[in-house]
Amino acid sequence: MTKREQFYELSHKYNIPAEFTASALRQDITISDFKDAILERLQQGNLDRKSHSTFSLRRLILDKADNAALRDEEQSVTDRIKEHRQPNSTSRGIPLPASILREIPTGKRDLTAGVDSAGGYTVDDELQALIFPLDPQTPIFNAATKVDSKSPYTIPIKQTPTSAQWVAETQAASEQNIVFNAKNVTSHYLRSFTSYSRELLSQSSTDIENLVRDDLRKAIMFGIENKLANSTAGSLNSPLGLANMNLNEVTFTAANGLTYENVLEVEEAVLNRNVAVQNSEGNLQSGERGYPLRLAWVASPKMRRLMRKTPQLPNGSIPIWDTGDVGNDSVTIHGEGSPNMPRVLDYRAEISTDIPDAHAYFGNWRDLVLSTFSGFDLLVDPYTLGHQGIIRVFAYTSINFFLRHTQSISRLKEI
Repeated sequence: MTKREQFYELSHKYNIPAEFTASALRQDITISDFKDAILERLQQGNLDRKSHSTFSLRRLILDKADNAALRDEEQSVTDRIKEHRQPNSTSRGIPLPASILREIPTGKRDLTAGVDSAGGYTVDDELQALIFPLDPQTPIFNAATKVDSKSPYTIPIKQTPTSAQWVAETQAASEQNIVFNAKNVTSHYLRSFTSYSRELLSQSSTDIENLVRDDLRKAIMFGIENKLANSTAGSLNSPLGLANMNLNEVTFTAANGLTYENVLEVEEAVLNRNVAVQNSEGNLQSGERGYPLRLAWVASPKMRRLMRKTPQLPNGSIPIWDTGDVGNDSVTIHGEGSPNMPRVLDYRAEISTDIPDAHAYFGNWRDLVLSTFSGFDLLVDPYTLGHQGIIRVFAYTSINFFLRHTQSISRLKEI
């Protein structure tokens, strides 16, 4: 059997998308490496497109509430996650991959309603989209490196490297041993619960399915974003957030105001520690596997306002926070880039309402690691509010987050 045939045989066995296999073949990796890549994918609970669209979270909740057997579509997903959990897992709910919370793409009929007898009856009466609340953005959560594991783990750290020495012709060099340390990544628990009426869940609609998925996904995502930005020192319930990490910090007073120099100092603190070997677009010039380093600014709305008021040069018209430049090497128009691609000086910028007022962070967001432990668990309670026709749903997930190097991100804040 050829290598190509072995790859596709494994792909078929574990229901791996063809594009994933084709990419592995192009990279010319070994069979062993391909098996490791498949295992990692399964541990993360990623689903192929068919499984993702045929699985129904709404239907699963109803079946569990009625103590009925799960349908084949839902049972196959939960079985897949169980296979890759620790044998001694304390899970008591339904194990699901985090990816199942992504919404299902929907299509609409290209018809216009007239009077009912002239075709109005043929137009779907669910064309009106749901009105969702004004949700906060989650740029820190989005930029963090996602890692999935079966259980808590330990990362070896090379703390002190070997160094070379200049010596005289007959002078002996002193021994320089590598010093190792370790980072223990343990579980912290994030829980959410909500209630749905049986009437709502009984509606076989893509919009209702996406409503349930979106509701649970955002509850978890917003909870993580808030703690990534704010979690306080000494908290036993969540890891340490950026606001309380021992980062390099540049401060300014409200009386003196923000200056161009302050912003450059923050960038220099990161670049000066060999964090970013890249150009201003975030692309590696050299380094690991050619991945982008995600070098960027993330600021509070107040800090954005201060940066928009502060010119890059004295009496200049281009603010520190602007839309970048457009043009080419011969003709460049400053400050006329896309409003959808804001920048702080040379680097892209985003806003998080979870960041404290007048705070901003700059650095390599790949070094912020968000570790999840085997997706999440769903617990369905049809009894507590059963007399009202309401089903309570609890979502549990185990996570941790940490910064690989405290030098990778610097803080700018008003004092």
